[in-house]
Amino acid sequence: MNAIAVKAARPARVLVIDDEEIVHLSLRRVLEKRGFDVGCTLSATRGLALTREQGWDLIIADLMMPELDGIHLLRTLAERGNRTPIVIITAYPTVETAVRAIRLGAVDFLPKPFTNQEILGAIDRALA
Repeated sequence: MNAIAVKAARPARVLVIDDEEIVHLSLRRVLEKRGFDVGCTLSATRGLALTREQGWDLIIADLMMPELDGIHLLRTLAERGNRTPIVIITAYPTVETAVRAIRLGAVDFLPKPFTNQEILGAIDRALA
């Protein structure tokens, strides 16, 4: 049984937090094809609110966003006692930011652009 079978009674719920609409469109297409229930927001602040309002099985968040970056998002979620796995995606990967993200609770760190196989592999690992 693969990661899609998380909570066998329903599809795994994935929240995508990224300030680029094209990322939402691409990830929604790929993830819905695999049977995931996908929510998206362009705002990290709204993403934080959504993590409180609804239950998610996985969060995919961009590192660089205008109002609140991915490191601050990770820190805030950690302070709240978040247990939802988080995959960080970024067009500006550095070893330093990858280490910071992992230390703050990210389960994976993917540089953009990534292939469908790379993001699906990260999701499967995160949900396993």
